[in-house]
Amino acid sequence: GDGITHRTLPGTYHPKAAYFTRGTSHDERALYSEDNVNFRKLMDRLVRKYKSSKKYLPQPIVHGEGQIGFVAYGTSDPALKELQVQLSAVGLKTAYMRIRALPLVDEIKAFISQRKITYIVEQNRDAQLYHILLSEWPELHTKVQSITQYDGLPLSADYLNSAFNQHQVQL
Repeated sequence: GDGITHRTLPGTYHPKAAYFTRGTSHDERALYSEDNVNFRKLMDRLVRKYKSSKKYLPQPIVHGEGQIGFVAYGTSDPALKELQVQLSAVGLKTAYMRIRALPLVDEIKAFISQRKITYIVEQNRDAQLYHILLSEWPELHTKVQSITQYDGLPLSADYLNSAFNQHQVQL
């Protein structure tokens, strides 16, 4: 196809008719508009909203200090804290940053820059956060490695310890 989405008019009662939504097609007063000037204004507003939101969102939390870093988010948190205890028991000091919101803030870049290596830990196949970080700050590509776990089981410190050791052998 041509990539142009089909439009329906409100009141189309055919059972296979698409439904009508406004999405981003409105003006400052929330009135429906397909005017390209309004659309540009809306897109510019969304960029401003994205950039200004950084100061209102939850900031990252850092646990520990060390030249080896870990960055994670969400339910990875308990496993990362347990991993820090395990690594500390064998004499490795680590720092862990828990990201709590997007868009990325400069503190994340500073955290990674201050470490010899930082592992981006995620519970998804595609290493989404890792790729977002590299898209935002490509100059950090030599300072980050990805650790992913996506077998459906909860992330564990033992899994992370094993993955960490495999990465250390490769370095």
